[in-house]
Amino acid sequence: MKNGRLGAIDMPHRILVVDDHPVVHLGIKALLETERFATIIECPDFRKINLLIEKHRPDAILLDMHMPRFAIERDFRIILRQHPDEIYIAYSADEGTDLVERCRQLGFRGYLLKSTHFETVKNQILAILAGTKIFPEQTATPAGRSAPFSEAQLDILRLMASGMKNHDIAIALGVQDVTVNYHKRNIKNILAANTSVEAVILAKQHGWI
Repeated sequence: MKNGRLGAIDMPHRILVVDDHPVVHLGIKALLETERFATIIECPDFRKINLLIEKHRPDAILLDMHMPRFAIERDFRIILRQHPDEIYIAYSADEGTDLVERCRQLGFRGYLLKSTHFETVKNQILAILAGTKIFPEQTATPAGRSAPFSEAQLDILRLMASGMKNHDIAIALGVQDVTVNYHKRNIKNILAANTSVEAVILAKQHGWI
């Protein structure tokens, strides 16, 4: 997360939204600019993305997959080559597994569906900024092969470390609150930790998150 901005109430996240549909910009702005969660930078033409990245240095880039003249294999590779350290999030109505997998292989940190409720999108973006990869059918990638946790437990550990509450973790990962509580109990048992804070500290000390 750039500049230590995650969770900083007085420093809204900068989200660059690249989409040619004005209604998408209006919806994202209405959701994410509430309570100073984010400042939205609008980009209706993907050909201006490099200029806006250099000007605003966004924390994340929400990129529509079906803009006119946009070819993901060609154009995204060019963008990524020029700005390899940015956090790119695909935003699409296409639920096809082929496109999801292409985005994963190309280096996107997440793939969010436009059919998803806006509040869930907000929590998914926060989870991605915290280091979790969000893709349909597979919400994250493990932090390390030697970690004694399942992928689901690692997802929850990362979000615990970001300061997210149980209910927000559940929304971000698309699971029930009871599932989050179950995994947190197991995480603390594995680490012999008495509290969630202690569990996060121990996991960080071992380099698992």
